[in-house]
Amino acid sequence: MNKPIAHGIKVVLLTGILLLLTACGKTSKPTTPQQVTPKQSFKLPEIPVMLTTPEDRARYLATHYWDHYDFADTTLKSKPEITEQAFVDFIQVLGETPLKNAEAGIDTLLNRAMTGDSVMYAHFVGLAEKYLYDPNSPMRNEDYYMEVLRNIISSPQVDEIEKLRPKYRLDMARKNRVGTPAADFEYMLTNGRKNRLSAIQSNYVLLFFNNPDCQDCKRVKEHILQSPVFKENAKVTILSIYPDDDVELWEQTPYPSQWINGCSKGLRDGKTYDLRAIPNLYLLDKDKRVLIKDGTIENIQQYLVAHM
Repeated sequence: MNKPIAHGIKVVLLTGILLLLTACGKTSKPTTPQQVTPKQSFKLPEIPVMLTTPEDRARYLATHYWDHYDFADTTLKSKPEITEQAFVDFIQVLGETPLKNAEAGIDTLLNRAMTGDSVMYAHFVGLAEKYLYDPNSPMRNEDYYMEVLRNIISSPQVDEIEKLRPKYRLDMARKNRVGTPAADFEYMLTNGRKNRLSAIQSNYVLLFFNNPDCQDCKRVKEHILQSPVFKENAKVTILSIYPDDDVELWEQTPYPSQWINGCSKGLRDGKTYDLRAIPNLYLLDKDKRVLIKDGTIENIQQYLVAHM
């Protein structure tokens, strides 16, 4: 995330949008950068005074956030301090609403963008990919991005060829959803024996897809080793899986003896797991149902502390 946008989350959102959600009948005045005209500055909608709770005000804002934005002005796509900043803050607003309201807000945005100009529609789809889909984005949200993909696929104004990638991404996103059984797979141990995920008997399974050359994988590995939540915890089984082709590299890399250390090259085919980013972490329950999908080790640790 670039610095102007990250800074804007703190300044614009916390001093503007949250005030809009909590202060009845009051709206904040967004700042106007010197390089843009007042007409182009992003203007928040006025929330009806009868909506008094932050929840009701957030739901209203989700679908009316873009009421004053000129989607026909294609020059706005070249002004990230307006459009990209507004999009980032919009995603923050959606986080204060139930998923169905967030999905409605996303549809409202994209439908207006398509009506205004197809170039602007493509620009907002690109912003959604950057912030909601990119594995390095701290705002990544699969639920929200799935709604973006559904909007693209259902749009009569998008060419069928251009829908092929969104269809593939939607199919991948539907795999191993939270609350569903994790896809079973076979893995090989360093001694050559083979086993399956479904055969593991444990209250929880931390499924850790990683690569020895990955620096963030090393950080996660060290976190697991140092955390009392995972260290010598009989309720949590660590299943470390190497999904790449260099088996010799995997065999030469030391892993803790209390972990299950396996290799499963076939998982890179995308048929069962979306492993476009490594490390990739899943938390499963005793029935191998997904509790957390592609989460951070910190999020998983917090969940275990709260539920064990």
